[in-house]
Amino acid sequence: MQFTNGAKTLINLARSHMDLMKPLFVGGEQVLTFANFRQLYTVDYAEAGSNNRLQEDETVFAWECCLQKCEGVCCIHLGK
Repeated sequence: MQFTNGAKTLINLARSHMDLMKPLFVGGEQVLTFANFRQLYTVDYAEAGSNNRLQEDETVFAWECCLQKCEGVCCIHLGK
């Protein structure tokens, strides 16, 4: 649910600020690495030890593994 809400937020930001978000999706000079992509979001975790936190940890781990596998494979660039 948290990922879905975050994705909706990103889509809404992209629609309302196309000029600012365009470089993220359309290319530029700086390669999008795992490190600078990771800076684009924060995770609002549930209380440590809770069932939700356990699921969130697993989801974030899988997401970041996916990002690391994609690093250097995709031709995504950030703008100037």
